[in-house]
Amino acid sequence: MSAAEFSKKTAGKIFKFLSENQDFGALYEKFKNIKKKEVAAIFKTLAGNFSESERLECFTDGAAQPNPGPAGAGVVIYRNRKKIREISKYLGKMTNNQAEYTAFGIAAAEALKIAEVNSGVSFFSDSLLLVNQINGRWRVKDKNIFYLREKAVKKIKTLETLKKAGVSVKHIPRAENKEADF
Repeated sequence: MSAAEFSKKTAGKIFKFLSENQDFGALYEKFKNIKKKEVAAIFKTLAGNFSESERLECFTDGAAQPNPGPAGAGVVIYRNRKKIREISKYLGKMTNNQAEYTAFGIAAAEALKIAEVNSGVSFFSDSLLLVNQINGRWRVKDKNIFYLREKAVKKIKTLETLKKAGVSVKHIPRAENKEADF
């Protein structure tokens, strides 16, 4: 029998008893119908809940020079503080804001491919506009940006549902985003 098959009530009784008595021998005396491997399964499941989960940090940047003009995107992804991806891509002619959103979309698509279930995924951008629009603080006026924002939000929701990921989108100063600035 796995820990999942135990009722919360039974697990609660076991933990209450152990916290008061701190004696596994007495536990098996009191709960004669419980096998040692069943208790071990409960503790193994609980240990998994306390283990360090994966953390992805995705740094994104997009730019067009002049604006609008030839544009590029840069993405750097870290897994538990170790760099695992560097992506730079020519995007063609577009605005600076479109390039920022496109870079974000590239990072989100990559995170969907590599994130493990129950991981944390943080996106960092130096675009205050992008961060505040994605987080719903600012409205979107431009129809092209509206479409890109909807795609970005859909990818975030997919990360949250398929990967059960905790997702955040944060603004950072340009100086802290140099690595993604290809």
